[in-house]
Amino acid sequence: MKTHQLLALATVVLSAGAIAQTQIGTVVSVAGLVTMSDANSVTTVVLSTPVRNGSSFVTSSTGNVVLRVNGNCIVTLTPNQTATVSSDQTCNSILAGITPLPAGGAVAGGTAGGGAGGVAGAGGAGGGAFLPVVGAAAIAGVIANNGNSPNRPVSPQ
Repeated sequence: MKTHQLLALATVVLSAGAIAQTQIGTVVSVAGLVTMSDANSVTTVVLSTPVRNGSSFVTSSTGNVVLRVNGNCIVTLTPNQTATVSSDQTCNSILAGITPLPAGGAVAGGTAGGGAGGVAGAGGAGGGAFLPVVGAAAIAGVIANNGNSPNRPVSPQ
C-alpha cells in the first residue's frame, strides 16, 4: 500500500514541476544583475532567456529587465524589485504584483515559490512552483517512515 502512495505522490510532484516549466514569454531587455528562479533552478537572466510559468525575477541594485509574457504583456522591473509571472495571471495582476525588495535587498525564506515578496515562501502568485520542494520532503518522509512501520519488528525475533 505504501508503495502505491509513494508512486502517487511522486507523480503529483513531478507533474507540478513539469507544469511550472511551460514557457510563457521571453526576456526582451536586460541590464545589470537580474536573476530568475523556478521550480528547479536559479539563473542569471540574459537577453532572450525563456520566461517559464511560475518564474520569479529579482533585480539587484544595478538590475533592470523587460519581459514579454502571456502574449503582449510587457513587464518592466527596475533596480531592487521582484515579480512572479504565471500564465493564469492577467497583465494587470502581474504588474500589480511587482514589489520592492526590503532595505538592503535581502529576501528571506529562499527562492522557491512565489509568496509575498514574489520570491520567498509558499503561496501567492507562483506558489505552485514550491510544490515540488514540499513534495520531495513528503516523499523522503514516507521513505524514512517505511523503516519505522509498526508492522516490522524492531529487532530480530
